[in-house]
Amino acid sequence: MSISVIVPIFNAEKFIEETLISLSKISKEVEEFIFIDDCSNDQSIEILEKYTNKLDNVKIIKNKINLGVSVSRNIGIKEAVGEWILFCDADDLIEKSIIVKYQEVIEKENIHMIYSNYIQIDNMGKRISSIMKGQTLTAMDGFCEMVLRNTIISPSGCLVKKNVLVEIGGFDKTIKVCEDVDLWLKILLKKNIIKHCPSVSTFIRRHRSNTTNEIIKANLGEKYILEKYGLDFLEIEFLRRNQSIDKNILDYTKILMRFNKFNKALKLIETINIYESSILFDEYLFQKAILNIKVEAFEEAKEYLNEIIKINRQNGAAINNLGVLLAKENKIVEASTLFLKAISIFPNYLDAAHNLAILNENQDDYKFTWRELRSELITYIY
Repeated sequence: MSISVIVPIFNAEKFIEETLISLSKISKEVEEFIFIDDCSNDQSIEILEKYTNKLDNVKIIKNKINLGVSVSRNIGIKEAVGEWILFCDADDLIEKSIIVKYQEVIEKENIHMIYSNYIQIDNMGKRISSIMKGQTLTAMDGFCEMVLRNTIISPSGCLVKKNVLVEIGGFDKTIKVCEDVDLWLKILLKKNIIKHCPSVSTFIRRHRSNTTNEIIKANLGEKYILEKYGLDFLEIEFLRRNQSIDKNILDYTKILMRFNKFNKALKLIETINIYESSILFDEYLFQKAILNIKVEAFEEAKEYLNEIIKINRQNGAAINNLGVLLAKENKIVEASTLFLKAISIFPNYLDAAHNLAILNENQDDYKFTWRELRSELITYIY
C-alpha cells in the first residue's frame, strides 16, 4: 500500500525540526512527504529545506496567502499520489513503528481510516498526560457516538484512504473550529469504518493557551455540528441504532438537552426503567440528575447524585455537581470536601478546581458538569 504524508505548516519554527526527525524514521515506509507552507513569516521553511535531504520524495507547496489549515490539507490531498493519506501537524511527533502497526490491521480488516492512542506533550516535549485512548467507530452507530461524546481523534497519526477523502470533499474550508470532527463525521456518514489501533503511535503537543478560549472554541464546534445535522435527523439516527431501546432513548435525551429541550427530555427518560443491575444505571441516574438541575428541581437532583455516589465513589462529575448544589445552600465545608474529592480522582478537573477556588468568595459562578467524565481528561497548559 502506498502512503502520502501531509504536513500543513504555519509559523512552526520552534517544533518543525523535532517533527521532521520523527518523520524521517518512517521515510522507508511512505511514498512521499507533502509539506504545505501556509505563508509562514518565521524560519519554518528554511528549517524544512535544511532537513529535506533526510527524507525521500519531498514536495514543498507554498501558499501565496494564508489559507488556513483546512485548505492547506486539501491542497495536500489533491497533490498526493498515495492510496492512503497520513496526516501530521507540524508540531506533533510520529512514532517510528506507526506504519507497520497500521499495516498489520489493514491487511486483516476492511477499514477506511485508522488512528491510534496518543500521549500529550508540552512545549519542551515532556509528557503531560497518560495514554489518551480511543475506540473503533462504525458507520452510523459511530456517527452517533462521536456526536454524543466527541471521541477525540487528533489529525496527527490518522491514516485515511484518499478516495474516501475525495468522495466527501475533504475538510470543510468554511469552518474554523472542529474541522477535524466534521471530517470524521462525514467519513462515518458514508457508512465507513474508523478503526482504532490500541498502540501509542503519536505524541500531540499542547501549547500554552487561553483555556477559556479553548473551551469556547470547543463549544462553538459542538454547536456547529448540532445545527448542521439538526434535531430531526439526529432523532431518527439515535432511535434506530442497533442498541437496546433503553440505550437509544437515554442517549437521545442527551441530544435533546443540547437543544435545550429539558422538559421533553425529562418526559422521555421517564418512559424507560433501567435497574441497578444494568451497566447503564450510573449513566441513567446521572442524566436524570442533570435534567432535574436544568429545570431547577434541585432536591430531586441531589437524591439522584447521592445515589450515584453510593454506588460509584469515583464518579467525579456526580461528586462535583452535588458539591455545587451544597455550595448554593451555603454548606461550604461539605461542598469543599466534595470538590477536593473530585480533584483527587481527576487532577485535571477544571470545573471542580474552579468551584473550589470561588467557594469562599460569595460568588454564584459555580460550574456544573453536564456529562460524565472521560477516564482521561484533556490537559490544558497555562
